[in-house]
Amino acid sequence: MVIHDDQDDWLLCDGLHDPNADDASIVVHMDHLLTQDPSLVALAGLPPGHCAERSSGEAPWEIQSWTYPG
Repeated sequence: MVIHDDQDDWLLCDGLHDPNADDASIVVHMDHLLTQDPSLVALAGLPPGHCAERSSGEAPWEIQSWTYPG
């Protein structure tokens, strides 16, 4: 899952690990992520307030609006 929040931050999740667990979240440069998954470049135009999800690395990205729960 890739989230481009309404504060213009980018968050990426693997769908397997709890991002709220201690030491589970890190800050990385986007170049490192693109090296691991070049398909992320297709999301460069994802507007703020949206997220993209896919069921596997080969599946197409599905884009929808997104806001923080609350």
